[in-house]
Amino acid sequence: MSAFLKQQSVGHRPKKSKVFTLEELERFLETASDDEYLLLKVVLIVRVFGGWRIGKLVSMLVDDVDDRGSVIVVEIPDRKTHKPRTFTIINGSNTVHAIDVFRKYRMLRSENIPHKRLFINYRNKKCTVQPNPEEYTGHSFRRSSATLLADAEADTTIVKIHGGWPLLWKDT
Repeated sequence: MSAFLKQQSVGHRPKKSKVFTLEELERFLETASDDEYLLLKVVLIVRVFGGWRIGKLVSMLVDDVDDRGSVIVVEIPDRKTHKPRTFTIINGSNTVHAIDVFRKYRMLRSENIPHKRLFINYRNKKCTVQPNPEEYTGHSFRRSSATLLADAEADTTIVKIHGGWPLLWKDT
């Protein structure tokens, strides 16, 4: 239905996302610093080899990856179809070997991380544990904003105005 409405809309131009060329992908893998961009390189490799949406990356677990030497096999269960999706990561003919980049990232993972998610926080050449994402929602930012303002000893009226809450009474 939304497609029909968009087509009927005056002046509507459908968006098409750009496509990266092989040369652009290889240039990024070759020239971007691993110290700063290793996680992004692995995300690029997984998304290009697997053809997955970003949401699938969040569900990737360490146990979904099978390093078989000359190939890395990734198999992730599909919650909708209950059939796993599988893809392989291989080294191509370019100077940067995808398997080596993937292994370098995976080796940085500490053994004391309490969860099995593959993608974790990467800063200062280290993989670190992030706060438990299940404990946070989109509303966490709003609550944090109000709490920080109140902790800075802002007047209650200011906090209410900042948050868009109704001023039903005047604070004294």
